[in-house]
Amino acid sequence: MPQFPRDQRCQCYPRDNAEPHDPGAREPVLLVPFIQDNLQGCEPHSEQTSMVVMAAMYSVLTMLPLFLQTLLGYKSESAGLAIAPLGIGSMIAMPIVGLLLSYVDGRWLMSLGIALLAIAMFLFGNLTLDISMASIEWPGIVEGLGVGFVMVPLMTMSLGTLSKDKIGNASGIFSLARNLGGSIGISVSTTFLVRMTQTHQATLVTHMTPYDPVFQQHLSALTAGLSRYSAGPQAHMQAYGLLHGMLLQQANLMAYVDIFRWIALVMALCLPGAWLLKKGDGEREHRASLSGRNLTS
Repeated sequence: MPQFPRDQRCQCYPRDNAEPHDPGAREPVLLVPFIQDNLQGCEPHSEQTSMVVMAAMYSVLTMLPLFLQTLLGYKSESAGLAIAPLGIGSMIAMPIVGLLLSYVDGRWLMSLGIALLAIAMFLFGNLTLDISMASIEWPGIVEGLGVGFVMVPLMTMSLGTLSKDKIGNASGIFSLARNLGGSIGISVSTTFLVRMTQTHQATLVTHMTPYDPVFQQHLSALTAGLSRYSAGPQAHMQAYGLLHGMLLQQANLMAYVDIFRWIALVMALCLPGAWLLKKGDGEREHRASLSGRNLTS
């Protein structure tokens, strides 16, 4: 085996147009200069839009099972089946949007998706305690379609302007924005659920007085029905307990309705934000490649 000098053994000869790599250099997981400089080539409003969409979607995914199990008495399996069409809608929408991006401006597709999300939230805002599972499934399909129509063109336009060496970091920041938006949506929705329930309870309890004729009518009817199984004073207290339970149930229902309608309003306000984005270079290259294929064929 030939012997080389120590300094020659450690010497590296890079290829043409290649930079020598320092084995001792550290490569951070997230490039901080990328956030400061390289995001200038990315869409500045894409992260905010993805955060809002994920906040709305995760809020619904959190609120619907709670609503179905606490107010309607669904089991966990039935609640999961009721919200499963949301994923079916996304599965249907994403390949269709991928094809439409070659012919339609992505901002139009995003606007359609945001409008579908707002419509789905408004439909969820009309829930009552007498609904069937279909009343949950159809708005879930609409929401899934909206998520597909928003996320596919959003990712295409936000990452299509970057070079290949920056897409990894950009997709990581994009995923961080989505997860952060989902976490914020869950925390805000659950907090407002408790506070709105207390607000509606304080409003409704003002009608449970001896001077309210409607309350006295229902109290007398319940007391008469329960007197068959309990003594008079005990039936009277049981009637009060039933009315209190109905009060809590209605206050909780009104809180859910308020949350869904507020989410619908937020999504409607995000509709002009889709037009703050620019067409991505990836979208234009994809169209050019398709036109080249058509010419060669």
